[in-house]
Amino acid sequence: MEKNEINRFVQEYAFLSNFYPSIVQFEGLNYPTVEHAYQAAKSKEFFFRKLIVALPANKAAVAKQRGENYKITLRLERCSN
Repeated sequence: MEKNEINRFVQEYAFLSNFYPSIVQFEGLNYPTVEHAYQAAKSKEFFFRKLIVALPANKAAVAKQRGENYKITLRLERCSN
């Protein structure tokens, strides 16, 4: 590994992770991480976005999982119509 290569977002590079606590304002809501905002942006439904924004920063993995499940649900709904 080269000295300037970053291959994990830990320790001094933790701030580069989408899971790093950092308030992100998106369409009127303040999300605790970039991951929260990214997952919420998959939906225009205010209810879904409020579910994501309500999760604390240390639950970014849960936000990611909910966003992935939401995306799968939308695909299934589109296929059945």
